[in-house]
Amino acid sequence: LPNLWLSDDDCRFSIPRVVADGRAEMIHILFPDPWWKEQHKVKRLFSPPFVDLLAAKLKPGGLLHFKSDVQEYGELVRYLVENSPAFCKDDPTLAARIGPFVKTHREHWCAEIGKPVWSYYFLRKV
Repeated sequence: LPNLWLSDDDCRFSIPRVVADGRAEMIHILFPDPWWKEQHKVKRLFSPPFVDLLAAKLKPGGLLHFKSDVQEYGELVRYLVENSPAFCKDDPTLAARIGPFVKTHREHWCAEIGKPVWSYYFLRKV
């Protein structure tokens, strides 16, 4: 696929170098490490500057899709994204834009042990 980019490195450093502003139609962030310990919270992926970076890279009308099996982290992400002027509130009906997908290894594991997964869908404002 010529329009797909996957990365397993720290996207805070690679996205600015690889994705031009206003080019991405969808960004999927699936099961990032919540960094539980208080002293490690600074390592969490989501912060106001990261939300601003995602907003810059998404096209107007683009979709930010986030999944976590840690409800508290999902709610933190929802709070950060919904408080950005660039994004609309979480809208689960936007899941239809993703279409069929293959579950991640983490999603399969969660299903096997009965652990819930929280999904969030944020539209980039036009």
